[in-house]
Amino acid sequence: NEGRLQFAVVNRNLRIESVKFVGEGTSLVLSGRIPLEDTPQLDLNLNGSINLRVLDGVDRKLSAGGVAVLNIRASGSTRDPLVIGRASLKDATLDYAELPARFSALQGDIVFSRDLVRFENIRGNAASGTLQLSGILEHRNAALHSLSISISARNARLPYPKDFRSVVNADLFL
Repeated sequence: NEGRLQFAVVNRNLRIESVKFVGEGTSLVLSGRIPLEDTPQLDLNLNGSINLRVLDGVDRKLSAGGVAVLNIRASGSTRDPLVIGRASLKDATLDYAELPARFSALQGDIVFSRDLVRFENIRGNAASGTLQLSGILEHRNAALHSLSISISARNARLPYPKDFRSVVNADLFL
């Protein structure tokens, strides 16, 4: 945290005046109110930028980098929060050990609204080619309900079949 933590408990709500998280490539400000009982008084805001290397701890096979600029609000109850906002990718990288390609120079927006997560014009590089992704994930209480995703790859070089280098132009709809 940078500076003093400023919070108070008022009328059975934890009121966060300002908490600022600062680190290499990260500067996030959290503020708002969290009810200490199950009432629909949740009101949290998270704004700033985060170094995507924090995702490295999620899975040993995952390596991430770059920055996401966040503008996210959570409201409603703590049991069923309504999360709305945007995460804008800035020169993000993603490398997962079980995938044949590393994704780099990723730009675009991830938009959160009620039960939807929208990928808006996410583009970047993959396997020496280009990649574009857009679509929607629908969820119910964070469990995937349906998806509609479009992925386009152009001039991507993949090691398939074994001992060959194939150049791929593909459109995938899920």
